[in-house]
Amino acid sequence: MSPLEILQSTLQKLQTYASQYFSALYRSSICFWTTPPLPAGANVLTGAFAFFMIYTARRQFSQPTDTETIAQIIFYGTLIFTIVCGILVIFDPLFAQDRIMMWRKLVSTVCIGSILGCIFIVLDSVLPWIDAVFAFAYSRNWIPEANLLISAVAAFLAFVVLVANSVSKGRAPCTLFGVRQITWSGVILVLLFLGVHLLVTKSS
Repeated sequence: MSPLEILQSTLQKLQTYASQYFSALYRSSICFWTTPPLPAGANVLTGAFAFFMIYTARRQFSQPTDTETIAQIIFYGTLIFTIVCGILVIFDPLFAQDRIMMWRKLVSTVCIGSILGCIFIVLDSVLPWIDAVFAFAYSRNWIPEANLLISAVAAFLAFVVLVANSVSKGRAPCTLFGVRQITWSGVILVLLFLGVHLLVTKSS
């Protein structure tokens, strides 16, 4: 196989993985309980596309990017998400009749949003924004907290996209007003921050 054919094959596979990811993203909502079941594999950080995004994002922070390290990060990240989401779902009495399904939907939403945060970090190579955040942190002597601030900004951008997708007139529109919706929105935002931090900016 020629180098051009290898490149074409690689790009086609990447496009297929990206298509699967964005298909799951377009079905995600801050009001996760209103969404239809997501595609199989969405809970495992959306597979190969997620692996590529995490790898690329970690390179920008000079973090280890070998296969073993990233595999461990994905494993432990998924484990933490599943445990934390499983506990959180218990506290919503409206999920009492179908907690397993609600738990799966919450995990999927958080995983997809976390990878979206990684995508925003990768996009820094095209539309630089990270240096501005670092400059802001350094100007206030927040040097140890600079990476946390990057995670927070990336998570917030991912959250904004999920909110925009939620309120759009799609298959499962979501009204974000109400104590329940606001509470879960805050919880998801915190989980996205945790996800981006664990996957990208946290040292191994």
